[in-house]
Amino acid sequence: MAWLKKHTFALVISLIGSVFLASPVSAIENGDSALGHPRIISTNPFGGSAFLYSDRIVFTQGHSVFGMPLGFFAVARPGTVTDKDQELFKVVKAFVAEGYREWNPKYDWARPNDFAILILDKPIADVQKARLASEDEINDLRAAGATVSVGGYGYQSAEDRYSEATRHVEPKISSHQFATGSYLTPAMEAQMKRWGGFSRGQMPDYLKYHTLAPLGGPSTCDGDSGSGYFIEEAGVFTYLGTQGAHIGITNCGIDAPLPGIVPLQGINPVYRYLDLIAEAESWVAANPVQASFPKQKTIAGFTFTSSTPSNNQQKEIYDWVYSNPENTNLICAEVRHFRRTSSEAIGLLGRARAACEFAVSLRPSLSRSVQSEPIQAKKGAGKVLLRFD
Repeated sequence: MAWLKKHTFALVISLIGSVFLASPVSAIENGDSALGHPRIISTNPFGGSAFLYSDRIVFTQGHSVFGMPLGFFAVARPGTVTDKDQELFKVVKAFVAEGYREWNPKYDWARPNDFAILILDKPIADVQKARLASEDEINDLRAAGATVSVGGYGYQSAEDRYSEATRHVEPKISSHQFATGSYLTPAMEAQMKRWGGFSRGQMPDYLKYHTLAPLGGPSTCDGDSGSGYFIEEAGVFTYLGTQGAHIGITNCGIDAPLPGIVPLQGINPVYRYLDLIAEAESWVAANPVQASFPKQKTIAGFTFTSSTPSNNQQKEIYDWVYSNPENTNLICAEVRHFRRTSSEAIGLLGRARAACEFAVSLRPSLSRSVQSEPIQAKKGAGKVLLRFD
């Protein structure tokens, strides 16, 4: 494979106990400028990073998105310096990998399934869809000790981390060599001792991909979460995965290095999330740009016996409200057959009111009104209609 041969080089490894010797490479922290790069994205103004997969689809990490209202999310054009006045692209839909949860150091080696997809309201750049590396391709790269790239918007120093000044962040890119052979095991053992020896059981198979980050050379920091690993050849990008678990990273000078251990940066491989990516692509196909901001939303399944939105209905309302960030006047209507009795109509109105109350809890600045919309056709009756006026 040409794309593999180009990024493969001979490894010179000297193992003395658990010591791995490697020459420094460029870094995200104190690394090379990525101004103008077509794929490295900032989730400005929220301090994270991401990778542009296609013109409306962005890959990042689950912990950068989980629990965050979509209305708080936007991304900047790739390869630009973050600035409060720069153009932002709204996120209208987010997909978080099934099974994601926050990291529990007693049980987890890393945040499980830490992957997310952001859908933008409109194309952010004219780019060709990136290739997605298969499991076999990533295994080949690791076996060859190939060099791969990663880019992000992370902090550049410990001082940067704690500075209260407005950050105008230039994107950085780094090149890293895959860790091969038996180096991973002693590195894991050393990190386990640092973590206090918690028993997490066997390391999950998907955490087997790491790249070297020699001390004094490359290192990621806060703000690089969501950065993507990739290979580029003749303008074609192959995406490998997002940032994964780290081992011994000095993290902008905050943590002490592990004696005799070259830090590692993990790769959470993309091949584990192909179904989620397919789901996101299907959503984009079904919601072209002109339909990305529907002003009206019908909430189905609102049963007559319950006036409280279910979890699924709350998610529907959540996504719809935050896909309309510029609209402020909300109308919640009960759709009823014109022959409904007055008591039945009151019950339906309660459901519309409950939907409105939940929407306003998400965006307290919304003005709202509740009303009844009688229809003659039975189809559609019994549902709740949300509309921005």
